[in-house]
Amino acid sequence: MNRQLTALLLLGLCACGTEPSPVPETGHIQIVIGKMDTRSPIATAAEESIRDAQFLVFDCFGNLCAWQRTTYPEGTDDYVTELRVPAGMLDIWVVANLAASLQDTPDVPSLLSRTLLLTDNALVAGGAEGLVMAGNATSVQVEAAETASCRIDVRRLVARVHVGSVRNALPSGRAIGEPTLQLSNIVADRTLEGGSTPSRWCNKLLDKGGDLPAQAPVTGGAIGAGAVWNCEARLYAFPNPVTQDRTGGTSFSPRKTRLVFSCLLGDTRYYYPVTLEDLEENKSYRVDLVIGRPGSSDPDIPVESETCRFSIVPEPWKDAIAYEENL
Repeated sequence: MNRQLTALLLLGLCACGTEPSPVPETGHIQIVIGKMDTRSPIATAAEESIRDAQFLVFDCFGNLCAWQRTTYPEGTDDYVTELRVPAGMLDIWVVANLAASLQDTPDVPSLLSRTLLLTDNALVAGGAEGLVMAGNATSVQVEAAETASCRIDVRRLVARVHVGSVRNALPSGRAIGEPTLQLSNIVADRTLEGGSTPSRWCNKLLDKGGDLPAQAPVTGGAIGAGAVWNCEARLYAFPNPVTQDRTGGTSFSPRKTRLVFSCLLGDTRYYYPVTLEDLEENKSYRVDLVIGRPGSSDPDIPVESETCRFSIVPEPWKDAIAYEENL
C-alpha cells in the first residue's frame, strides 16, 4: 500500500511540474523616428544624422520589457523599426547616437536619471557626425497578435553656438592674427531628463583645464583690415543651469558658459568673451562679432566697449525669441 501511495504522489508531482505556464500575449509595434523638432535649413547633415537608435519599451508599471538597437544605413532618411513587445499599454523611449548600451536599464526612473557626457556626442569628441538625441511616446496601446504604430520625434540634447562671422573693424589698418573660437565654462554632464546640477565641466575659465576633453577650437588665418572671417563655426554645449554668474578669478567655480574669441594684435593675445545666457537643448544661437579695439587680458572677463559688438540670434533648430546685445 505504501508503495502504491508513493507512486501516486510522485505521479501527481510530475503532473504539476509539467503543467504549461501561461504564455504572455504579445504584439508588434512599428516605430518611426521623426526629426520634426530638429530639422532646419541651417542644420548640417552631420547634425541630423542618426547612425543608430536604442528603443526601450516600458510596461504600465514602468519596468523595461523590451530593448533593441537598430543601425541605419548611411544616408538613409527612413528611420523605421519594428519590435515584438508584450500586449498592453506601453511607454516607449528612443535614444539615438549613444554608443553606450542602455539594455540593462531596469525602469523609467533609471533611464531618466542616466548620466550623459558631452563627449558622448561624436561631433564634440572629434567624430565626423552624430549628436545624441532622445524622444518618447506614452500610453501606446498594443493589442495581442496585432501591429501598432507610433511616431517619436527626437530632439538634440545639446545647444549649438553657431558663429557666422568675425569682422575686423580695428582702426589704423591693423590685422587680426591667429583668430580662435572656443567655448569656456562648459557643462559636461547632464541626466537624460535634464535639470540636474552639473558635476563635470570643460574649459574652466578657458585655460584651467576640465573634467573631460573639450571640443577642439576653431582657428583661421589672419583677418586683414576691414575684412570678414566667414568662419561658420559650430560649437556645442549642454544647457547651463547657473543663474548667478561670476567672472575672472584664479580658481573655477560654477558660472555661465561663454563664447571666447581670441587673437593676436601684434605680439599680444587678447580675449573677447561673450556670455551665453540661458542656453537650451535643441536650440542654436547664431553669433556675429565685430572687433573694434583690443580685448581683455583675461578670457573670463567680458569687454565693455561699444567698439566691440556682437549679436546673438537663436536659429530654427527650434523656434526661440531672438535678442541682440552690445558690449
